[in-house]
Amino acid sequence: MERIRKRYSHAFKMKIMEEIRDGRWKSGSHAAKMYGIKDSLVYKWIDAMGFSHLKSKVMEIKTMEEIDELKLLRKQVKDLKLALAEETLSRQIEQATVQVAAGIIGISTEELKKKAGTLSRA
Repeated sequence: MERIRKRYSHAFKMKIMEEIRDGRWKSGSHAAKMYGIKDSLVYKWIDAMGFSHLKSKVMEIKTMEEIDELKLLRKQVKDLKLALAEETLSRQIEQATVQVAAGIIGISTEELKKKAGTLSRA
């Protein structure tokens, strides 16, 4: 099956932008539907051609409880990231200590870990 690629002229794109701007169409989606093209394509043209002011704006309205919950969740994420960083650093220090100790004793880190495991069980 042969795939057909459509190319739209600059004049055609400008016509749609002007029609949206002049209020002929309620939105880019409406214009796309009327011309039988994908709305994502129209919005791509809106951005590329400097008509971003024609796009709908989204306003997010939240309750105080939602705002407080968001602040709390952000704090928890920050705290968890810090705890993870500290734990990672602690583990790296522990691994480095084991490598240095194994080097001083003259055995491999695996052997040292095995011996340490048998000592902790005793």
